[in-house]
Amino acid sequence: MFKLHHVGVVVKNMDEAVKTYCDILGLDHSDEGIQTFTGKENETVIIPVEDKELELMEPDPGTWFDGYLKEHGEGLFHLAIFTDNYDEEVKMLKEKGFNLMLEETTKPFPGYTLREAFLQPEDTRGLWIALIDARKAPKHIGGLAP
Repeated sequence: MFKLHHVGVVVKNMDEAVKTYCDILGLDHSDEGIQTFTGKENETVIIPVEDKELELMEPDPGTWFDGYLKEHGEGLFHLAIFTDNYDEEVKMLKEKGFNLMLEETTKPFPGYTLREAFLQPEDTRGLWIALIDARKAPKHIGGLAP
């Protein structure tokens, strides 16, 4: 199974970005379905769009992600794809010569170990692609973990 889970957008000003995207999507920016949390090195807002999500990320000052924003500007940053064959997919991609950045974290979902493998822009024609282990991701974000 591969399932597009969300699209990530890097932004300079979260309040302005939330307003803009909610206006575009016809949503009330105080809607209870919109989630805000602290990401790894950023403030994150998740806006539901049907069965997918739009993830807005404002980098913390002084982080590599802030450097990315300064160098590349606002815009599309990544696609996040769930797979239920994570280990096999990572192995296959490595065998094909892709450089993957592997990460395991309990942030932002305490109680779950989120496993991600990032295909880097130099290998994907300019876009980060995150493969997420669906078996470890919590159900409330579309994963398979109880």
